[in-house]
Parts: sequence; C-alpha cells; structure tokens
Amino acid sequence: VYDEKKILGLAIERQGPSMIALAPKNYIIFKNYCDDSKIKLKGVNQKTNKITKDQIVDCINEGKITKCTNMRLGQKNHQMSQLSIEKNGITGIHTKMIVLENQSCCPFMYGLTAMDYSFN
Repeated sequence: VYDEKKILGLAIERQGPSMIALAPKNYIIFKNYCDDSKIKLKGVNQKTNKITKDQIVDCINEGKITKCTNMRLGQKNHQMSQLSIEKNGITGIHTKMIVLENQSCCPFMYGLTAMDYSFN
C-alpha cells in the first residue's frame, strides 16, 4: 500500500464496510457496520469541536453548514496570544472533484464538465 502511486493526488487513507464522504479528507467511515466510526475533517480540531454523524447527515439532507472554532497561539510584537479562528467545519462545497449523476466522482480539470465524462 505504501508504494502505490497517487493518481492526481488521490489515495486510500482508510477502509471500511460503509462510508459517508462530503469531500476528500472530509468523511465518516464505519469500521464494524455502524458500531464504531472514525470521522475525518481536514483542518478541524476534533478534540475541541464535537462532530457527530447526525451533523454530517444534516449537511447532506438539508445543506446545513456546521461552524467550528480552532484555537492556536500567535505572537505579535514579542507577545504571545491565543487566537480563535472560526471556519466551516462541515460543508457540502466540493471544488476538487466533479460529481456525476450516478454519484461517482471524477477529477476536476479546467474546461471539463460532468457532461464530458462517460460511465457504464
């Protein structure tokens, strides 16, 4: 697995029998048929932001955006301060792939639309 080449920057991170994915690096994967799950959200500190499966499902069904707050330390004029940054933790916006009508994804390439791809 470690020697696999990444085609257009895509690779397998985790595997399981069931998965809900909003975008690359934004997904919930179920390990034992819903008994245990792993949530992955790029750029979100999950220790301070409690993200649940229901919030991901609400994003899909209702388009609901979940805001998250990340805390970090910053220095300005030799003085340390704690910064709070609010960002969209869960959103349905997807800019790296094109979602086809059969719900499969193809890489985004400038000038191509979903109509330019074909599938069987």
